[in-house]
Amino acid sequence: YASIKVQNSSGSVVYNKEIVGNRQQTAESQVVPVKVGDYIEFTHIEGEAVNEKTRATLTNLENNKQEYIGKKRIYQVTST
Repeated sequence: YASIKVQNSSGSVVYNKEIVGNRQQTAESQVVPVKVGDYIEFTHIEGEAVNEKTRATLTNLENNKQEYIGKKRIYQVTST
């Protein structure tokens, strides 16, 4: 299971995508406008506990830095 959720600074959900891992998925992309103060939440729950810490990885395309998200990671959009 994986999900991506975007909430505005008031807590209202402006985007939510849930993915069930044992079903065939179609590749897609989505442009979601975000503003300073919004929150982006990534959730990834893996069936094998051993892989949960390293299976989901975010890559910063500007510097190629990778960050493992574990089960859940929440980021707040800032101006920098």
